[in-house]
Amino acid sequence: LFNFFSFLFLFLKYKLQPFSFKTIIVFLVSFVSFFVVQLIENQLTSNFFFKLLLKFIIVALVYIPLTYVLNLSSDFNRIVNKFFSRVFEIFRLK
Repeated sequence: LFNFFSFLFLFLKYKLQPFSFKTIIVFLVSFVSFFVVQLIENQLTSNFFFKLLLKFIIVALVYIPLTYVLNLSSDFNRIVNKFFSRVFEIFRLK
């Protein structure tokens, strides 16, 4: 309730909106990765730690590429580009 009134105050008084269209896309990507895990969960093993590890890997394989491809965060894209440039540089030197 407090967050709603804070948002309303900022929007009405200063015409500021802390959310953008990319915020909605981030929520959609999160829901997609959640539902992919829920669909696959029934086929997973009964070992708790193995199931936890597989869920993490599935979420990472869905969330990270979608976040990068949709360019949802310029900071994230910059870090990923820097990482890949360093990896390619290492392999090019050998």
